[in-house]
Amino acid sequence: MCGKLIFHHGTVNSSKTMVLLSMCHNYESCGYNVITIKPALDSRSELIETRAGVPPRKPDIVLSSNDLISDYSNIIINADVILVDECQFLTSLQVDELRAVTIDRNIDVICFGLRTDSNTHLFDASKRLFELADDIVEVKTICSVCGKHASFNRKNSSNKQLIDCGWDTFVQTCWEHFK
Repeated sequence: MCGKLIFHHGTVNSSKTMVLLSMCHNYESCGYNVITIKPALDSRSELIETRAGVPPRKPDIVLSSNDLISDYSNIIINADVILVDECQFLTSLQVDELRAVTIDRNIDVICFGLRTDSNTHLFDASKRLFELADDIVEVKTICSVCGKHASFNRKNSSNKQLIDCGWDTFVQTCWEHFK
């Protein structure tokens, strides 16, 4: 018996982090020990936070790209579930290690992040999650221009409905408005 590796992906502004924070609340209100992980590359804030107004949370582990998941075994040993924010910034090796945690510890690891960058290329970690995940869930949102289903993250500096991601400004779009 082993836990599941689950990948929730969506565009910017699809409320991935809000879903993660909601899961934290649900698990903890049922008495489960939740361990949260955030990559150090997400330097917008030291917290796991959403623009949707849900209270932020301090991550239990902040991973640099040189860190191994096993470096934090003293924290993970107490987990009933692990939730990972901005997982696209992990390394492929870190994703492999999270997969191993589901087997070795028999717990679920639930990752939240972007599928592709603003050039429609898969992030390395997202690609690895597509290869390894037991379940893949799209967190759906709408195109900021037309309201159709959005699947793409476009760099944008002229739209009024912008999302400031710290490094650049992005907006979620359908394919038609991505082009």
